[in-house]
Amino acid sequence: MYSIQVKDFDRNYDGVADLGVTINLQSGERVLLDDLFDMNGLLTWMYACGRYKENDHLLPVLGLSVTEKDILTHEAQEGVYHEGKDFLEHYVYQWDTFYLYKGKLVTKGKMGIFDFEIPLPEIYEYLEVDPWY
Repeated sequence: MYSIQVKDFDRNYDGVADLGVTINLQSGERVLLDDLFDMNGLLTWMYACGRYKENDHLLPVLGLSVTEKDILTHEAQEGVYHEGKDFLEHYVYQWDTFYLYKGKLVTKGKMGIFDFEIPLPEIYEYLEVDPWY
């Protein structure tokens, strides 16, 4: 987990955003959510429980399955990121991140203040790797 100082957009935040970055400790490589889960099943579960809205064109969960480099490239192509705009502040406000913790998947959204903890037994059927406990 990384924490960074950011502007307080709505004055409801403490100005510190937490970013989950998951690393495979055996290989040292970055792990994305689609490396761990069947994303179709997991997203269907998240839609059903109200975590995300289906067919949302700004689905923040996409940040869980692409790297920051991919997001930066996408936003540059869309004209969202431009010189003078702080990418990190936009990133932590727009995209969700995740981390794994003691039998849970934890997604962090919107500046890290909308955490969503999912116990593995609830999403076990979508898991494509050995569970972590």
